[in-house]
Amino acid sequence: MFRFLVLIVLLSYACGNPRLKTSDTENPLNETAASARLLFFSKTAAFRHESIPSGLAALQRIAQQSNWQWVATERSTIFHPDSLPRFDAIVLLNTTGDVFDDAQQEALRRYVRAGGALVGIHAATDTEHDWPWYQKAMAAKFDSHPAPQEARLIVRRDQDHPATRHLPAEWRVYDEWYYFAAPVGDYVTPLLFLDRESITGGKSSTGQHPLCWYHEYDGGRVFYTALGHTEAIYQNPAYLQHLQGAIDWALAPQNH
Repeated sequence: MFRFLVLIVLLSYACGNPRLKTSDTENPLNETAASARLLFFSKTAAFRHESIPSGLAALQRIAQQSNWQWVATERSTIFHPDSLPRFDAIVLLNTTGDVFDDAQQEALRRYVRAGGALVGIHAATDTEHDWPWYQKAMAAKFDSHPAPQEARLIVRRDQDHPATRHLPAEWRVYDEWYYFAAPVGDYVTPLLFLDRESITGGKSSTGQHPLCWYHEYDGGRVFYTALGHTEAIYQNPAYLQHLQGAIDWALAPQNH
């Protein structure tokens, strides 16, 4: 009977604790030895990308090489005032739909206002469509896309940014290409542009629009890249360096 009561107490504590749970994945690196602590969040409430496991594996490899501690989860309850301050940056990997309740939204807002950083990958712009604060953070809302195909991306050369400085002036890569519901916010700094004439099936076949950008936002920092749909792209060295540079930039206030 005593063992049974102890088990009940432990289970009750675990279910009410907003911190780590056994369903989370975490690397064993000691927090005091890590140069940064990252949260990889990949919950979906709408379309689910088959590439999420590949994306998580790639992010975990990057973190290991960079001496970063990480936690990977799909539990929205980790977005809690007692949990988020532990992390130096949050990576939103192909999240979709409404993944936060009101209290979790407020916890994320407080985290950013306290100097936290967000890195949005691909479908992060297909998330929380009805939350204005989040939409302004991402600076765009997903609208549509043609079938995955190779495209020509224009790399902005007047920006010495760690996410793009390794890329050629024109980068040809295969992925799924987003069109957004409205022009990307003019308060961000774009880094990559899609040459619409290089693809077929999009809602516009001329000109170009941003696919990657960054900005300071509400006390924190936000980076977004529209690349990251296919499983194969998470094996692309140039793209992995793109993600590495994005997280490096997001962590810059902690690293300097």
